[in-house]
Amino acid sequence: MVVGKKHFSSVLKHAYEKAVTAANIKAGFRKAGIYPLSREPVDMTQIVKLMPTAAAVPTSFTAADAPTFFTAVPISSTAAAAPSSCCQGVSSSTTAMASSSSVVPTCSTSPTCSVCPTCNRSTKNDLVETGLIPQYLADILVTPTFGQRAEGIRCRVPLQARVITSEDYVAHLDNLEAKEKEKEEQKKKRKEEQQKNREAKRARQAKAARGPCNG
Repeated sequence: MVVGKKHFSSVLKHAYEKAVTAANIKAGFRKAGIYPLSREPVDMTQIVKLMPTAAAVPTSFTAADAPTFFTAVPISSTAAAAPSSCCQGVSSSTTAMASSSSVVPTCSTSPTCSVCPTCNRSTKNDLVETGLIPQYLADILVTPTFGQRAEGIRCRVPLQARVITSEDYVAHLDNLEAKEKEKEEQKKKRKEEQQKNREAKRARQAKAARGPCNG
């Protein structure tokens, strides 16, 4: 069955009145867990949870002043990764505070090494680091590149303020209208001249064609 344009609006109105009802809207809110509030519709295995990791703490900092850094890991690996991450963070912080040597950031922590200077592409994949995708998809789902536009920004030149009711502006409009009329007249004259030239040319050709026959 094909519904034409003439009957489409009436069919849509009939379907809309049956689908969009108060009961269906309430059922949708209840199914999504919006109202009444419920966490059951949310798939907890797809949520990324933040876990504390080791932070580079200078020797002058104390344990209370040391900042806390977080990295995102999938919720499925939280149970196995949580004890080792916590222990690793405590041991790394203790070692960093006890050591007298300064901490030198590597390329992964340095902000200047996160973007390639030649191609302006990120050297790390944020989706892999947050645990959203596995490592073998890093070359497919790459971090988008935000390059600079080669074309400069065009600025609009502001026009001079004019009073449209002034005599000068009215005279300016009259002048423009006169020029347009003059252009139209010249264009009309050129067309008339071209038409006359074409007619004269056809007359000469016809006369030349009749000449040998008459002779």
